[in-house]
Amino acid sequence: MLAVILTICGAIWYVSCTSNNDNVSVVAAEFIPQAPDYNDAAMWVTADDDSLGTGADIFYVVSTWEEDWMAEDGRICHYADVWSPEHREHMGDKEINKVAAYMSPGNRFYAPYYRHTTIEAFLTQNEDTIYNRTRLAMADVCAAFDLFQAHRDKTRPLVIAGFS
Repeated sequence: MLAVILTICGAIWYVSCTSNNDNVSVVAAEFIPQAPDYNDAAMWVTADDDSLGTGADIFYVVSTWEEDWMAEDGRICHYADVWSPEHREHMGDKEINKVAAYMSPGNRFYAPYYRHTTIEAFLTQNEDTIYNRTRLAMADVCAAFDLFQAHRDKTRPLVIAGFS
């Protein structure tokens, strides 16, 4: 049953990634961190433990770790900053590296750093707020997934995974 639910969620996510996300708008009073450049290897956590070449490619989406925070200019930010060592530590050291250690043996593991929405977006329980704040995060994930898809060997099985 869990496999069916994960498959359905993955399909919905994949369809949303193939739609046009170029029109993501944000509120000007908010601080928006610089977008990641997924051509830069530093924007990824990867592990290639597939010495036999028979495993799967795993695309992993890290969960939400950050809380709202203030930028140097005093504007509030509702997104993780992929260029911040602290935010990268939260994503990488607290989650991605542990998941990679579990999922990468026999596989190739890829996880992008992205500007995930902060926890407070979900605490509002306001669907419009949640939708508007998650669009930027989804655009980042979709950009990473598009680049991942463009470069991976499509004869290999694909696993899309994430948490929360």
